[in-house]
Amino acid sequence: MPATPSSSSSSSDPDAVLPPISGNFPDDELSTYATRIFRRLRAEARKIEQESPLAATLAQSAILEHTSLPAALAALLAAKLGSCAEECEAIRSTMAAALGTAPLLRAVLCDLAKAVAIDPAVEAWLQPVLFFKGFHALTTHRVAHLLWQRGDKPGALLLQSRASERFAVDIHPGARVGNGVMLDHATGVVVGGTAVLGSDLYILHGTTLGATGKPAPKGAQRHPTLGDGVTLGAGSTVLGGDVRVGDGATVGAAALVSRTVPAGAVVVGVNRIQGARQPANKASTRGADAELASPPRARL
Repeated sequence: MPATPSSSSSSSDPDAVLPPISGNFPDDELSTYATRIFRRLRAEARKIEQESPLAATLAQSAILEHTSLPAALAALLAAKLGSCAEECEAIRSTMAAALGTAPLLRAVLCDLAKAVAIDPAVEAWLQPVLFFKGFHALTTHRVAHLLWQRGDKPGALLLQSRASERFAVDIHPGARVGNGVMLDHATGVVVGGTAVLGSDLYILHGTTLGATGKPAPKGAQRHPTLGDGVTLGAGSTVLGGDVRVGDGATVGAAALVSRTVPAGAVVVGVNRIQGARQPANKASTRGADAELASPPRARL
C-alpha cells in the first residue's frame, strides 16, 4: 500500500477544501475554492521539486510558473496538444480564457474533487492535474465544447482530434458533460456529439456512448443520456438517442445497453437489468467537503 502523504503536504493549506462534486455551490464561492486549491497544488508541486529530480521540471513548468489554475492547465495542455510553437501559444491563450470562465472553472474543480473522492490511487490533489490523461482529455473537451457553442467549430474539432490522438479519448465537442466526472484510465472512451452526461459520473476505459447507426432526422438526439451518479464499467457500450441511464445506475464491464435503465439499477451482459436499487449517497453533498479536506489516503 502506498505511504500516506507527509503532513507537510496535507497541511500545506488547511483552508483548502474541494467543492461539492455536483457543482451545487454559490457562484461567490468559486473564486475562493479556486484560489485555495491552487495554493495547495503549488505546495504539492514544491514538494515534488524537492523529492523528484525527474518530475521537478514538470512541476515547475506546469504549476509553479503560473498564478492560477486556468493558466496552469492551459499551459500544460497546450504543450501536449500543440504541433508547433505558434499553435501551442494559440491553444494556450484560448484555453486560459475558456478555463477562466465560471462554468468551466466550476466543472474542472468538480472533476478534480471526483477524482480525489473516488480513486484510491490518488495520494495528492496534484496527481490528476499532472498525470491523469482522463482529466486532461475531459478538460480539453470542456474547452472544445465552449468553442462549439460559440460557433468556432474548426477550433473545437482541432481540439477534439488532438485529444483523440494524444489521449486516445474521443469526445465530440457537441456532447454536453456535467460537473464532477472522472474518466478513469480513459483509453478508448468514445462519446458521440448528441450525448448528454450528468454530474458525479465514474466512467472507465473502453466505454462507448454511441448511436445505433439507424437513420435519424437532422438535429435529432442520436446518442444516450446519462443521469447523475452513474458508473460505466470498462468496455461498456450504451447506444441510442432514446436511451437514458437513470440516476445512480451502474453499467457493468463489457455490458451492452440499448434500452432505458431505471435509476439505481445494475446492468450486465446484453440489456440484463438487475432490479433497481436506491442510488448510493453521492459525494456531491456539502458533507463530503470535510472528508475531501483531509489527506486522501486517510479517507481511502
